[in-house]
Amino acid sequence: MNSDVIEGMLAEHKRWLLSDSKEGKRLNLPGEDLSNIDFYGMNLSGANFGSADLRGANFGSAGLGWADFRGANLFDANFYCANLTDANLSDANLTDTQLSSANFTGAKLPPSIRHCWNFHHATFPADVVPWLILHPKWGDNKDTVRIVGEAS
Repeated sequence: MNSDVIEGMLAEHKRWLLSDSKEGKRLNLPGEDLSNIDFYGMNLSGANFGSADLRGANFGSAGLGWADFRGANLFDANFYCANLTDANLSDANLTDTQLSSANFTGAKLPPSIRHCWNFHHATFPADVVPWLILHPKWGDNKDTVRIVGEAS
């Protein structure tokens, strides 16, 4: 996807957020190839990235609350310090993703979380604990991870 087109869509999404969805347009990029795009620090709350190719994308320090990543390929993506409160990552590929210091409170996460690269100081819903304890780095990270809520 052309970077000028993406910039225009990001500007419309910002207007959508600032106007409480009365102006602009929600970022809607399902199935798009967005590999290696730098979204660092952007507010992408409510964006739709379902089934997108986001390999190597940088979402560091981004606002991603209520974002839709269902079925997205997030291989080697960076979510360091990102806020993914209530985001939907069902069926997403989280292999080799950087999840350190990210907030996943209320998020829907897939079993592939057990293949992430790093998750120290991250906040997770209780539902993912069975998958996290299978991670080879669980012993090194368990004291830094914050678990919120109860498993359903």
